[in-house]
Amino acid sequence: MEYCTGGDLFSAITSGHMTDMERACSFKQIMNGIAYLHSLGVAHRDIKPENILLTSDGTLKIADFGVSHVFRCTLERICHPSQGFVGTEAYIAPEVFEIGQSYWGSQADIWSAGILLQTLWKGGHAWLRADKDSDRNFGGFLRHHPGGTYLHFNNFPAPMRDLLYKMLNPDPYQRPTAQQILKEQWIVSIEICKDGFDPNHKWHHHLK
Repeated sequence: MEYCTGGDLFSAITSGHMTDMERACSFKQIMNGIAYLHSLGVAHRDIKPENILLTSDGTLKIADFGVSHVFRCTLERICHPSQGFVGTEAYIAPEVFEIGQSYWGSQADIWSAGILLQTLWKGGHAWLRADKDSDRNFGGFLRHHPGGTYLHFNNFPAPMRDLLYKMLNPDPYQRPTAQQILKEQWIVSIEICKDGFDPNHKWHHHLK
């Protein structure tokens, strides 16, 4: 990977200067990257802002593949489940907390990307651990998820909120794939910045 002079996405988020357009641009770039990885049969398993680097022209790069898993090799049709408790706790999908059980790394990546999305807008986490027995806030989310009434998400734009509930479905088999997310109307409407500028020729602060 080339040297990324723009720092990481976590620093851009905590700077407090990102606009909604910049946040959306960042998220779409990340989903493009995740979709590409999954098309190659690779699950990252540690998607978080600290592992998203920025180049000088506004391109986001997914980094740190230390715990990634190849769930399908080239020319292979059969997918293989992931094993092991890996990742950064606040971004780990609930099924990964089921110690000793296998899970699909690509589905866990979608959950992590959902947490990243709400972090982009809120600058923090709605819960710290997706385990209802050890995190009351996550237990509250589970109670409100079926009706889409979780208070922490109420101020998000409606299309984004709807996508969040899909990505953060406690049932991993009900989550959309990365390719399906890219076909969501809200995502399709997002224009990615080019050479650091958005379609309105405004400089993107996620370049620090």
